[in-house]
Amino acid sequence: MENYNVLLVHNFYKVSGGEDTVFNSEKQMLIETGNNVYEYTKSNNEIDKMNIICKMFVPFSNIFSFRTYNDVKKIIKTHNIDIVHIHNYNNLISPSILYVCKKFDIPVVQTIHNFRLLCPNGLFFRNNRICEDCPNKGLKFAVRYKCFHNSRIQTFFVSLSLKIHRLTGILKYVNFIFLTDFNRNKFIEYNQKIKSFDENKFFVKPNFVDESDLPDLSRIQKKNQFIYAGRLSDEKGILDLVNIWDKVNNEKLVICGSGPLENKLKEIIKVKNLNIQMIGYLNHRDLLTEIASSKALIFPSKVYETFGLSILESYFVNTPVISNNIGNSALLNNQGYLYNNNDELINCIKNFNFNKNISVFSQYKKSSNYDILLGIYKSIINKRKVDKK
Repeated sequence: MENYNVLLVHNFYKVSGGEDTVFNSEKQMLIETGNNVYEYTKSNNEIDKMNIICKMFVPFSNIFSFRTYNDVKKIIKTHNIDIVHIHNYNNLISPSILYVCKKFDIPVVQTIHNFRLLCPNGLFFRNNRICEDCPNKGLKFAVRYKCFHNSRIQTFFVSLSLKIHRLTGILKYVNFIFLTDFNRNKFIEYNQKIKSFDENKFFVKPNFVDESDLPDLSRIQKKNQFIYAGRLSDEKGILDLVNIWDKVNNEKLVICGSGPLENKLKEIIKVKNLNIQMIGYLNHRDLLTEIASSKALIFPSKVYETFGLSILESYFVNTPVISNNIGNSALLNNQGYLYNNNDELINCIKNFNFNKNISVFSQYKKSSNYDILLGIYKSIINKRKVDKK
C-alpha cells in the first residue's frame, strides 16, 4: 500500500479531551505504517501567556491567521506534502490553513470532531436541551443567546468567522471525515439550507482503539462499582447523574475526569453523603484499567456527541455501557443499555445484571481503521490528479 507525506494539523484545547487523543493515536498509526508525518500544532494554553494587546487580536486571528498561512506555506514547499489532515484549527491556527492549501493545490481533509461548522458552540445544546436554531434559523440566534462561552462578543466573532468562510466558498474545497453516519447525515440535512459543503467530499471513518494500549484483562477483577469517565460539564449529564445517586440503593460510583463542575459535584456528594468517589484525571492506561474493573460505564451525555470514545473503549475491556438514548450514544452503544429518562436510569442501575461477552467490530480496530483512512487519502489524492489532467 502507498505511503504519503502527511501534514497533520491540530489546535489543542486548554483541557485535554477526546480530540487530542484521536489526533495523537492517528499520528502514531501513520508513523508506524511508514508514512512521513509532519505536524503543525498550537495550544490554546498559549493565549494565557500573551500580553493584553495580543489577546485582543485573538478573535481576529481566529478568523484568519497570517502567521499560520506563512508557516504552512513553508512546510508545504519544504516537504512536498501530499495531503493535509486537519483535526481542529480553533482558536490559534484558524481557517487560513484552508486557503493556503487551495493556493498550492494541496488536498485537505478535516475530521469533524464537533458540530462547530453548523453551531458556534459545537454541541447543538442550549438551556439544558438539544438546540438546532443556528442551522435552521441563522447564526444570529447564537449571538442572541451567547452560546459560545456565555459571551455575546466571543459568540459574535465565532459566528462572523463561520459566515465569512461560508461566503468565500472555501469549505467546498475541503474533504470531510465524519466519525459516524449520524454526523454526516446532520451535515447533509443542513447543507440543503446553508449550501456550504460539497457532499461528494464526505467520508465516514470511526475512531479506533489501539489494542496494544489495553490492560491485561486476565489480571483484572470486577469491582462492585459503576464508573463515569469524561469531562465534568453540564452537557455531559454528570450533574444529573450525581443528583439521582441517592436513589440507587447505595451503589458505588467512581468519577474520572475534571471540568467546570468539579467543585459543585464535590459539594453535592458531601452534603448528600453519597457513595461516590472522585478520582480526577487518570492517564489513559490507568483509566482503561479502572473501566475494566467496573461492572458498567455510565455515559449520561445529553448532547448528540460526535462519537463517544469511552463507550468503544469500554467494549474493548468487556465492560458494558449504560447510556442516554440519544444521537451517537444510542448508535454506538448497541450492546448495552439505553435509557430515556432518570427513572429508567435509576431502575437500570438498581437492577443491573450483565453476564455476556461484548463483540467489537473490526472497523474499530487499529489495522482495519488504518485501511479505511489510507483508502480515503488515496481517493482524495487520485481525484486531484484526475482533475489536474
